[in-house]
Amino acid sequence: MSSGFRPGWAAGQAEGPGNHGSFGAIVAQLMAAVLPGSYLTISHPAIDIHRAQAEAQRVYNERVATPQTLRTREQVARFFTGLGLVEPGLVQVHPVAARPR
Repeated sequence: MSSGFRPGWAAGQAEGPGNHGSFGAIVAQLMAAVLPGSYLTISHPAIDIHRAQAEAQRVYNERVATPQTLRTREQVARFFTGLGLVEPGLVQVHPVAARPR
């Protein structure tokens, strides 16, 4: 890609604690660099799937050199502002992957 977008850099920057705005900018930069009609798929850790997740993530982040930022469904949805979602849309991967084909 001629835009200078580097996927490894994007993933690392997106996960930094408190990096709520930069991931949306990275998505916009990526989509500007691809051909019209292209698709974007991301996998992002969620904070609102299980009640105990926030505490478990806090403990995890205290013990690792590169803490993760978990986001709510609404926060992840904002990354796709201006893009049309296709089926199945914004979903948890494991229930969708388990569906019979």
